[in-house]
Amino acid sequence: MIFGPFAVTTELPVWAPEKIRQRVRAVAELCRDKADLVFFTSNTINPDIPLENLLALYDEIKKL
Repeated sequence: MIFGPFAVTTELPVWAPEKIRQRVRAVAELCRDKADLVFFTSNTINPDIPLENLLALYDEIKKL
């Protein structure tokens, strides 16, 4: 089982929402038929993470 893979200091606060969506899809594809994947952040969600980035993350995960 793989846990992650989103960093709350180097990815979620600075990436554009579309890059976050691409990362969700890429990681899901990488693990497909090979490992169970649990999406979550590397730590707590800090106030410097834009809401649109969190919504992009959750929305893309729900599409899977």
